[in-house]
Amino acid sequence: MKFGFICMLFAVAVSAGGLEPEVLWSARFPGCVGSVIWDASEDYSGGYVAVGEVCSGVSGETALNICRVDSDGLVIWENTALSLGNASAYSIERTTDGFVLCGACSDSSGKHGLVMKIDSDGNTAWTAMIDHGDNDVLYDLCSGTDGNLIAVGYSLNDQTHDNDILAVCLSDSGLVLWQKSFVAPEYQTAHSIVPSIDSSRGFVITGSDNSDIFLMKIDNEGNWLWKSTHFMEGIQSGSDVAVQSEGGYIVAGSTRGSSSYSDALLVFFDQEGKITNEFVWGTDGPDNARAIQEIPPAGFVVVVNSNEGTGEGYRPYIFRFDPWLSIIWSVAVSNRDAFCYSLAQTSDGGFIITGKKSTEEGAGYSSCVVRLSEENLLNLN
Repeated sequence: MKFGFICMLFAVAVSAGGLEPEVLWSARFPGCVGSVIWDASEDYSGGYVAVGEVCSGVSGETALNICRVDSDGLVIWENTALSLGNASAYSIERTTDGFVLCGACSDSSGKHGLVMKIDSDGNTAWTAMIDHGDNDVLYDLCSGTDGNLIAVGYSLNDQTHDNDILAVCLSDSGLVLWQKSFVAPEYQTAHSIVPSIDSSRGFVITGSDNSDIFLMKIDNEGNWLWKSTHFMEGIQSGSDVAVQSEGGYIVAGSTRGSSSYSDALLVFFDQEGKITNEFVWGTDGPDNARAIQEIPPAGFVVVVNSNEGTGEGYRPYIFRFDPWLSIIWSVAVSNRDAFCYSLAQTSDGGFIITGKKSTEEGAGYSSCVVRLSEENLLNLN
């Protein structure tokens, strides 16, 4: 913990030089307590299409929500898919003619993986339901060089009653080309997927393997090529994976010992899945790295939900690291209790971050989309 505290002080000291981006706006959504935005993607007009969930009106259930926010942070429209029952969308990606998203929906027969394509106005082009096991959830997706979509999550194994990693491939028209689960002892969940460095030759996936972070590679047909597990004392989970342009991958997540709060964790892998480094930092309370992205000219940014144990709840921060793991700057994304889950760099070099934050009345959490400017590299000496 002490090491992480020193890092925090260093970040504040460097930020005083004016390198850090500024919060430009935070989109104002109707005060629906229990709503959240899990992910957002920039559209071709400079606005953003975001996905998540809102209260459905039935106790304990949510409805999938798709919304559009313009370049000034004004919510233009929201489409709530009540017809899908208890549902949510966790990831969205832009395509040449719209967007694709993935998530889950539930009905009397169980929980189903969900993949949907929409146009720029939020109209549904097609919907695919995935029923691989007793319960299926899809947390992330990406496009391959062949135009097909790969979505990952977990599937409940009806024989072992454990969760297995689930990967599903769909064509651009919504046809399910293949679906595979990767069986291993104990519980596994895939949280993030990206095309591999040699993008024509497959994908890499991260998440949690029982209580450890894993990184695995599959080819374009879903064949398991290799899997690497990062072992530490306590409980670890991988939330997001980013490709390093110079080779290798970075996984962002958390680690928690048996008698302490969680800390933010970065694990570095080479192209073949060999672990090359790890980096842990945090405050006196729980910290969790949720999203990571490499940004030019070098280094990467990480979104961390941090609770300093002062009774004020969580504050999300965005940290900028150089390639040698020195923190260049950090910015508080919200000035009140909040959680952020996704991060993307915008076309002008800024950042869009999504999540949920407490209402001004303190009655609960509601959807949050925050826009940050680009970093001021002119002040970097």
